[in-house]
Amino acid sequence: RRDAFMPKRIQFFNKLAAPSDPNIPQYVRICHSLLVNNYAIIDDFLEQDKLDALFNEVRGYHVNGLMSTGKTVALANNEAPLRTDEVAYLTGSEDCCTFLPHYMKELDTLMAQVAAWMVGHNTQMDMRGGRSKAMATCYAGDGSYYKVHIDNPNKNGRVLTTLMYFSEGDWEPPADSSPGSGGCLRLFTSGTTVEIAPLLGRFVCFWSDCRCPHEVTPTYKPRYAVTVWFYNETESRQYEDGTVGLSDDDLVAVSELVCTLREGTDPASLLPACTPGEAMNRVVLLEHKLKKLESQLAAVVHN
Repeated sequence: RRDAFMPKRIQFFNKLAAPSDPNIPQYVRICHSLLVNNYAIIDDFLEQDKLDALFNEVRGYHVNGLMSTGKTVALANNEAPLRTDEVAYLTGSEDCCTFLPHYMKELDTLMAQVAAWMVGHNTQMDMRGGRSKAMATCYAGDGSYYKVHIDNPNKNGRVLTTLMYFSEGDWEPPADSSPGSGGCLRLFTSGTTVEIAPLLGRFVCFWSDCRCPHEVTPTYKPRYAVTVWFYNETESRQYEDGTVGLSDDDLVAVSELVCTLREGTDPASLLPACTPGEAMNRVVLLEHKLKKLESQLAAVVHN
């Protein structure tokens, strides 16, 4: 089913060749790739000394027990977890963070340039609504994974997902008798399956909405990354207020898309019990609105 749905396949297991025109700014190359491909890849994003320092710091979050199991919504009984990685959410001001703030500053500068270019060229992709904390992740190499999902299935404000990878050594592609190193970011976009190896120093970004369902394939060597999301201010505010305009049909369509991409899964079988993590259940939005209404009611009663 998946091969029929996404017949083309592109793999990025080696470093990209140097840009044909080095005079084109990095942010412009990112913007062009996002508009054409829905994703962008930049290798050697950080200078080597900064990369080494940040790699050791991110690995230290895991070694020193600062990470916990990645959480999504509760699953049905006997249902395999959506994700099995370990994560830490960081502002960069924590005592354990020395080099992360420097990366975040460089990332903020780059994304401000991307956002300005997008707005200036009337792309209607406004991501000037701030960003998330940094999510540091570790896939320990024991087959840990993250099933197919969408970062913004319900107009939660996320516009762009950014990732910085910290994984040592070569990343082996799968072969007939071996799964290889695993741990690829696998995007399903524009009729194409895109497999991106998490090479040390590789920066990847892609649209957070339904244009880019994605997964992390089972991982067989340690894989570290830092993820940061950039937001649309208006959509974020509407989501927080519970006023985002998302119909039941929209949510069902997203659910069907994600379920179809799950290998061996019949969308119809999961729709009745789908969740935002597993299939972007409408319940999340309704619960969010209910909590908002309860808060408003409590304020009225108090007054």
